[in-house]
Amino acid sequence: MDIVMHPVSLSDSELILRWRNSASARNVSQSGREIEKSEHWEWFSSRLSRITSEPYWVMSIEGDRIGFVRLDLSDNFFNMFTVSIFVDSEYRHLGIGRKALSLSFNSITDENKGREFRAVIRKDNISSVKLFESFGFKYFIDLDEHSYEYRRKSLSDAPNL
Repeated sequence: MDIVMHPVSLSDSELILRWRNSASARNVSQSGREIEKSEHWEWFSSRLSRITSEPYWVMSIEGDRIGFVRLDLSDNFFNMFTVSIFVDSEYRHLGIGRKALSLSFNSITDENKGREFRAVIRKDNISSVKLFESFGFKYFIDLDEHSYEYRRKSLSDAPNL
């Protein structure tokens, strides 16, 4: 099963909103609430304008879009990306998340490999905890009663993840 990745584009907006509002995504997101189309559009158009400095990819298999990986520069932490990943429920438990993260991390430009990385993971999302740990992320802190923060220092020392 070969995964193809491409930078997110305007045509991905509705699908990403549908994914974001799916029950499976809301169950593991920090807010858990459904996002309105106008709110999504405002966020998405702003996010597209930063795609060269903050990578955001959609993943496909045989032309079917199956998920995304997004790297957001943190407002609160200098030189740090927050990693977000989503895999469509039809493709879960097939190793897609691992392949998508590997492709994404291997596509990061040299100027960004030295950044730190963080992932905010719901405590009950054991699959994500295991996925990020397999990429060298380490438990950092409990953010609240629902979420952990995991961190990784950089990708510079780990070619070909």
